[in-house]
Amino acid sequence: MKKRNAVLTAEPEYEEEVLAQGHAIRKRRIGLPLQKVISGGQTGADQAALIAAFACSIDTGGVAPRGFMTSSGPDPELGRRYKLEELAVDGGGTLTLAQQYCVRSQRNVDLSDATLAFLLKPSIGTAKTIGYCCARQWAVEPKMRLRKPYRQCLVITRLDNPARIAALIVEFIKLHKIKTLNVCGHRDDHTAGVEQFQTKVVDILMRVFSE
Repeated sequence: MKKRNAVLTAEPEYEEEVLAQGHAIRKRRIGLPLQKVISGGQTGADQAALIAAFACSIDTGGVAPRGFMTSSGPDPELGRRYKLEELAVDGGGTLTLAQQYCVRSQRNVDLSDATLAFLLKPSIGTAKTIGYCCARQWAVEPKMRLRKPYRQCLVITRLDNPARIAALIVEFIKLHKIKTLNVCGHRDDHTAGVEQFQTKVVDILMRVFSE
């Protein structure tokens, strides 16, 4: 695990550290503390997390833009099936859809113990969410640093070894005793640049949530 701006990035040469810590945890027979998975409901990584958690009987939720808007249009099923809530704006003001995406991303970080971010190629929204986890500032490179991250964050940068990636996520959850996990990342196959991106993320997270 490589520390970058107080955020953990899963990269090959640093993975042994967390897996070794995970081995020690397993020897003490510590189970997965996870109780709830939340996301913003966007297509791609967000919905993959909700699908996998629901299938594994883990509680779901999160904050979505007004109208449960996604890149594919409104999706009220996010509220009915996955218990997401529409973004409520303080003071009753109005926000553009782009502004709602930013605010809902921050709210989901606030509501969670840690964030799992899928960042397979450059993405401003995902990078700013990571920055917010790091320093509670909506920026790719926060100007101010905290002594410790505002929220723990694990960044996944590839999907080439599902079993190993799932193991890393499991040990991250156990290591930090995460009860509520926020998941964010690329919104669809085209954006991620990976064929069947959402399906692959569902597969990895099913392995994690079935632990």
